[in-house]
Amino acid sequence: QFWIHFGLVIICFILAIVSFIVQIFKAMPYGKQDNGRGSCRVHQRTAFAVSQIVTGIVIFSVTFFLQRNFDGIPNIIMYCLFTIHYINRGIVDTIANRHNQRTVRLWVPVVATISTLLYHF
Repeated sequence: QFWIHFGLVIICFILAIVSFIVQIFKAMPYGKQDNGRGSCRVHQRTAFAVSQIVTGIVIFSVTFFLQRNFDGIPNIIMYCLFTIHYINRGIVDTIANRHNQRTVRLWVPVVATISTLLYHF
C-alpha cells in the first residue's frame, strides 16, 4: 500500500505543478473575479454539497468498509468523526455560507471532487 499512496502523492504533486503553471499564464476567474458568464455553469451550493458528500461520505464509507478497517474502537471513532466532519462540511457549511455568485463554472466542483478523492486514498 505504500507505493499506492506514494504514487497518489506524486500525482497530486504533478497536478499542483501543472495547475500552477497554467494559472500563471491564464488565470481562471473564480469568486469575486468571476463575471457570471461562461459556459456550463451549475448551482454553487448544490455542486459543493455533491462534491463533498459523495467523496467525503459515500466513497470514504465504501473504502472504509471494503478494507475491513472496523475491527477496533479507535477506527470506528475516527470513521464517525470523519463522517460528522463531512456532514458538517457538505450540508451545514453549504447552507450557512454566503456566496458571491449563485452559479459557478462546472470545473470548480469537478476539481474539488477529484482532489478530495485523491486525498482520501
